[in-house]
Amino acid sequence: MSEFQIQQLGPGGFDGNFTYLVTAPDKTAFLVDPCIDPEVIRKAIKVHDGIKPVYILITHAHGDHFSALEEILPSFPAKVCTSEKSSLNSDITVHDGTVLPFYGGGITAIETPGHTDDSICWKLPDDSAIFTGDTLFVDYIGFCNAYKMFHSLERLRQLPDDMVICSGHHYGHVPIDTIGHQKKVNPFFAPESFSGFKQALLDLK
Repeated sequence: MSEFQIQQLGPGGFDGNFTYLVTAPDKTAFLVDPCIDPEVIRKAIKVHDGIKPVYILITHAHGDHFSALEEILPSFPAKVCTSEKSSLNSDITVHDGTVLPFYGGGITAIETPGHTDDSICWKLPDDSAIFTGDTLFVDYIGFCNAYKMFHSLERLRQLPDDMVICSGHHYGHVPIDTIGHQKKVNPFFAPESFSGFKQALLDLK
């Protein structure tokens, strides 16, 4: 069982978006994609007395994923982190494999271009969960460049089967799922060949 507490806030925002608040046992915390009603985020923060904001992680620079950023910063004064390829102003820029120190370990940035060139998935230190933005949803994937997306999904397929997918939108039959289960039921995540992936995209039309 993970020592990190993950709160999935939403769905809300532009299109069933999720924001995540993650806290460690020492009360250090980070947000992922602040994009739903700022008051909902503020209420979630207030529940944790003595919370210590460290990071605000952005999965990609589409406005529906950081629409509440400016409003939430006074309540959660933390370093904003984006891909080095992002057009968004940030305090910290990362590349593939960057590790952000957090609770004795590190949050790992995994570059997953396809939906956007600056797409980043953020992996928890204990490998219990990954925040996938619009790269991988429960049951679906983000609108994409097929070649880039396939190779990004191929990387995610190598992660532990019990790792929890925390995606950017509520598009699936459940709000969260695991890597292993999605490899079985997600028609866009299951293919192990590029030809199979392309066929899945064609079948969508």
